[in-house]
Amino acid sequence: GLSPKAYIIKGEMLAAKELLCTTDLTVGEIAERLHFTNPFYFSRIFKEITGVSPTAYREMAAAYY
Repeated sequence: GLSPKAYIIKGEMLAAKELLCTTDLTVGEIAERLHFTNPFYFSRIFKEITGVSPTAYREMAAAYY
């Protein structure tokens, strides 16, 4: 039930969550790996989808592991 663009973004955000939890890559490096040309745009989209910034997500995930 998603548009093609929404489906792609959902997949990118799942990959971003995985990278945030399992690597020490910076948010900018993760954005680059996921083909975002602007890390600030990546962060904004990530926050819209998850409700928290990539940095906050990483910190919350670290608390569980």
